[in-house]
Amino acid sequence: MDAPLRFGPFELDIANVRLVRDGQPVSLPPKAFALLACLAARPGQLVSKDELLDAVWGRRFVSEGVIKTVVSELRAALDDDPRQPRWIETVARRGYRFVGGAAAGVAQAPTGAPAGLIGREAELSALHSAWKAAQTGQRRFMLVAGEPGVGKSALLAAFVAGIEQGRVVSGQCVEAYGSDEPYLPVLEALGQMCAAEPDLVPTLRRFAPTWLVQLPWHLTEADRATLQREVTGATQDRMLREAGALLDHLGQDQPLLLVLEDLHWADPATVRLLDVLARRRAPARLMIVCSFRPADVAIADHPFGDLRRELRLHRLVDEVVLEGLDPPRLAALLDQRFGPPALPPTFVQALHQHTEGLPLFVLGVLDELVADSALVPREEGGWRLAGDPTAPLPVPASLAGVIEKQFMRLPPEVRALLETAALAAPEFQHLQLAEAMGLPADTVRERLEGLLRRQIWLRAAGAKELPDGRWALGCTFEHALIRHTLARRVGPSLRVERHRRLADALEAAWGARVGEIATELAMHAEQGHEPLRAARYCALAARNALQRRAAREALAMARRGLDLIEPLDAAARREAELPLLALRLTATMLTEGLSSPAARPLVAQALALVQDLPVTPDTAALWHVALLVHVTGRLPGTGDLAQRFFERAQAGGDAQCRAAAHNMVGANRLHEGHLTDSIAQFEASLALAEGSPPPAAPILLRDPRIEALSYLCLTETVAGRFARARERSAALDAFIAAGTDLISEGLGRWFQVYAHVYRRDAAALKPVSEHIVALLEARGASPALQPHRMALGWARAQLGEAAEGAALAADALARYRAQGSRQGLVGLCAMVGEALRLAGDREAALACVRDGEAAAAELGDAYARSTLMRLAADLALDADPDDDHAEAVLQEAAALASRQAAVLIEAGVWVRLAPLMAGRGRREAARESVTRLMARAEPADDAPVLRDLRAWLAGA
Repeated sequence: MDAPLRFGPFELDIANVRLVRDGQPVSLPPKAFALLACLAARPGQLVSKDELLDAVWGRRFVSEGVIKTVVSELRAALDDDPRQPRWIETVARRGYRFVGGAAAGVAQAPTGAPAGLIGREAELSALHSAWKAAQTGQRRFMLVAGEPGVGKSALLAAFVAGIEQGRVVSGQCVEAYGSDEPYLPVLEALGQMCAAEPDLVPTLRRFAPTWLVQLPWHLTEADRATLQREVTGATQDRMLREAGALLDHLGQDQPLLLVLEDLHWADPATVRLLDVLARRRAPARLMIVCSFRPADVAIADHPFGDLRRELRLHRLVDEVVLEGLDPPRLAALLDQRFGPPALPPTFVQALHQHTEGLPLFVLGVLDELVADSALVPREEGGWRLAGDPTAPLPVPASLAGVIEKQFMRLPPEVRALLETAALAAPEFQHLQLAEAMGLPADTVRERLEGLLRRQIWLRAAGAKELPDGRWALGCTFEHALIRHTLARRVGPSLRVERHRRLADALEAAWGARVGEIATELAMHAEQGHEPLRAARYCALAARNALQRRAAREALAMARRGLDLIEPLDAAARREAELPLLALRLTATMLTEGLSSPAARPLVAQALALVQDLPVTPDTAALWHVALLVHVTGRLPGTGDLAQRFFERAQAGGDAQCRAAAHNMVGANRLHEGHLTDSIAQFEASLALAEGSPPPAAPILLRDPRIEALSYLCLTETVAGRFARARERSAALDAFIAAGTDLISEGLGRWFQVYAHVYRRDAAALKPVSEHIVALLEARGASPALQPHRMALGWARAQLGEAAEGAALAADALARYRAQGSRQGLVGLCAMVGEALRLAGDREAALACVRDGEAAAAELGDAYARSTLMRLAADLALDADPDDDHAEAVLQEAAALASRQAAVLIEAGVWVRLAPLMAGRGRREAARESVTRLMARAEPADDAPVLRDLRAWLAGA
């Protein structure tokens, strides 16, 4: 066996994978140890960066920047100053040189598992077997389960260290405040990958632009702006599809391993992403490994628990469960840490009973024993117990007690530093702590590096470049329990002061990019007793969540912000309250329904606030979302509110705000039966929207351009302006193809479909409806789903599937009304009633007529009432072909449609009325009326309803 290499106080034993300083073991990450061994094997010689990549990483995905990070970790452990190196010297732009002296016969870098991994051979083998399968295109999803301190991270580190070829990226979930940051661990992994391989940024641009836009620091300012415009309105489902496509593509040139740790803290959006990835069945050289704590998942009723059960049921995941070390493996761990001769079996048994073999607890106990001189080195090597091996262990019963006792042995200035760090985020930087404590940055860095060398309290998170251009040493606590224990020690007044100063430091460093850390800043502001500041960051965090299509997370954060400012007086909270209310209402509408019972009380609150305020971006957003609830639910006072918003928007709103106001007035005028007026409003909206930048879609819910085009597809079709309607429909198709939000897409497709209903073109309608229904059902988008289901049911009934179509349409109508929606209810009742009539269910069809008439009377809706009157006449004539009243109803319906300039609706009435009049001896009068009607419609259109009238005229 090769002799150990000694340099200064250190002894490097490569054969036994051990580094010792003054007889004390020094823990090193596997790659840091391998790099040190590689350098030490060639003392005094330059080792190039390429040689290090080959020897330590086997030419995996890493870049030279990763070498720099590992060298920094190694220097921290060796207490080596890069400016005056004693052990490792940098050769600029070329590589590194070991200058600490060397003995002959130094072994090569180790290739086995790192030190510290004891008793996990079977688990490590299972992971490597899965990786071997993934390399051949058999995608694999693995879970590593275990409680805190059981060694999940160590197992994953050993697994990754043993991978010879492939691309490895990792991310970590963190215990979040308030609402989780959507996709945080995945974004961390992608950011890590882009930093290591800048050449992959174009790949993200191609396959996953909605993910790349969340990593703006990898783009130029111009590229950021362009990409943001391109992905505006993208849905969460698009992000999920892009993630799957990206990961599959990345595995084509080399296998991809994605490691996500601590899923018990995962945000719901990440859980949903994992669900989607786990169910992809196409071959891919991809392996996903996730670690989690089963108890934490169960106690918190975390959504990952449901996903885990579902995936296990369908055998879509394999699980490795880690337990505490049994006595033989614990003895092996002690032998590795303290060397032969072995410690007494009675001590091993007592230690196992006291710790249940939990590695983190075991190491904490051993460190305390060493510090108390209960475990001392032998002169001849190894360690021994100084006393009776059967004596009770002088260790606290809880790990928190161990932490407290170890903590109190530290110098006061180090304790103060750790306590402040415990108040920061799970990952923190030395510059942030220095500014919060009013200490020199170098002093804080040196103290943190000293703690890193001990490998008890902290672990290195690498060098971090802050947005202000400075570089900082990043750290995390070795265990969350340490952070929580130390945070509780900070007194109330000092806690407030430190949180405020931590927030100040973050704001100064992040500048205009503070929105990217809004959740962290909201936490500091709340703990610093600054509710208005916290509320502003809650709003930013909620907006971020909406932009990532995570409406539930946005709702939670908006509610949190409102709760914080609720005790303040109205004047003090007004500025912060308005955007939070808009965000809460937007998120509620997306999660519960556009006019759901949950949304309506929020509308009243919003309108009470904005009634007397000028139109600003914040008040305009509140007006808009509140009116969407009103229009969708046809609530009392909708018309007056729409007009009031319109007047204020014209007086003081920007172009997008004025465009949205035109749409609101146009929608209300349409429901009132003023078709020509509504068209004018939508045209004015389109002119404004097309001449200004796109809106902040997550707040406005609908893009005013798409909303105007959607309504014009329908209204211009009904008015007989068929060429213009086709132009609108083509423009709408282009917007949807380019990517837009789900609400806008559902709205646009609905009005295209509804135009087919008035054209009486069931054959054209059916495939469109089938596609959009399948899409919306897959996304769980019930607010936009039910009208499409009604239209599909109507089309099926028209095409011969009467019973099935009628059942579908009736069910959709009931669901639509149950969610609080009443927009277009008169026309929907007519459409569903017609399907029921074709199915022979006369009573149900009559009930639809009654419901439609009641809605028309209550809501003041005149649009589409002619279609309801035609249905009533059809049902009457079915019972009595000589019913004179039925003809009078049809005459009234035709006259109403004519006054509204609703050419297609009037045509639908005359299809029934003209033959009826002809059969009763008034053929010429019917012919004249139909001829006048056809003159108002563009002659080139082939709508079935118009073809039927032309055929009647030809035969008349």
